[in-house]
Amino acid sequence: MTDDARRPERVGERVTERFEPTSGRVGGALALLVAAVVVVAGVVEIDRGFPPWGIASGVLLGVLAWASVLRPALWVEDSTLVMRNLFETVRVPLAAIERVEVRQVLYVRVRDRRLASSVVGRPLRKIARSARGRGAAEQAPRQVDYADIVEDRLCTLATEAGSASGAPDDGVRREPAWLPIGLVAASALALVITIVG
Repeated sequence: MTDDARRPERVGERVTERFEPTSGRVGGALALLVAAVVVVAGVVEIDRGFPPWGIASGVLLGVLAWASVLRPALWVEDSTLVMRNLFETVRVPLAAIERVEVRQVLYVRVRDRRLASSVVGRPLRKIARSARGRGAAEQAPRQVDYADIVEDRLCTLATEAGSASGAPDDGVRREPAWLPIGLVAASALALVITIVG
């Protein structure tokens, strides 16, 4: 990823800085494609005995792929970090952020809460390698990856916001994502009905 991927852009009166996902998009797109093929094949072949629960399971798979892998996003809007996740959008005032850490997912600590976003993360093998060290290889210049850039940028923004506002208050807001909640519930219910009925 380049710095252009996170360059601030002005949207109305708000400055928005978006952070690109580090993984999972290809797998999510493939799962969505497989789900679409199953649903279309099921609809075309239903007269020839394709089970209705096959169509319903394809719809559920597609909805879950979209909601869990393709829908999540991470951006900064004004003085707020916005984390759009599977079933909710969390808005965190930058001034309230005490710590930012990228492991397999991005973690933000706000007082006694630890909030997560799956948009930015590191592979497990890279985390394990850094935990045990690389001996002499540690002396070599470390290659900076996009997760490091996001972690550093969010730490900088949080520090600047905290300095500007003085004592941070919590101010974390959670907003349910009704569209994915409704789609998952409806497709799961349709699957149960087609299996039972």
